[in-house]
Amino acid sequence: MSTGTSKSDDEDENARVARHILAALRAAGVEAYLVEDIDDAPPLTPDEGRAAGRIFGDPLRTYGPAPVKTDWLADARASALAWWIPQAAAFAALLAPVPARAGIWTVALAWMGTACILNYRRCGRTHCRYTGPYYLAMIVPVLALGIAPVSMALAEWLAIAVAIRLGSRLIWWATERAWGKFSLS
Repeated sequence: MSTGTSKSDDEDENARVARHILAALRAAGVEAYLVEDIDDAPPLTPDEGRAAGRIFGDPLRTYGPAPVKTDWLADARASALAWWIPQAAAFAALLAPVPARAGIWTVALAWMGTACILNYRRCGRTHCRYTGPYYLAMIVPVLALGIAPVSMALAEWLAIAVAIRLGSRLIWWATERAWGKFSLS
């Protein structure tokens, strides 16, 4: 003789509760779907994906309005202003005298590092959390090359340029592979 409820009864009760919550959310104006109805749901925005990640495994997922804040990397103009123009300036500065080169590179790295940090705070882009401080830290070897008592050859500057570029790409790849494109604070 069984004294408790069966597993099937518990599952039916959970489904009933989930549908009740779903109805309440929809009545409050929140677009929500059960996991089994997820194919009918609109695609997730980054903020919605993070919210869904917090309730992963739950039978109910909610989708709010699209976020106001967006990733600067998704906007060509913002991306160019924040990263591509400073990178182009640093590349062009390879032809400049060493003091000018060091100054341009310092400003470009500070600009890109600040842009990364602000973009992370704006939208939660995972790699920006790490590339921002990396760009800022790379100012130190640039200044060391710029104020070295012996003038460094172009090869040393190219080596630091490659280190900056490859390091930032490695950080981008590793962090977004490990924690996804957007991550929680």
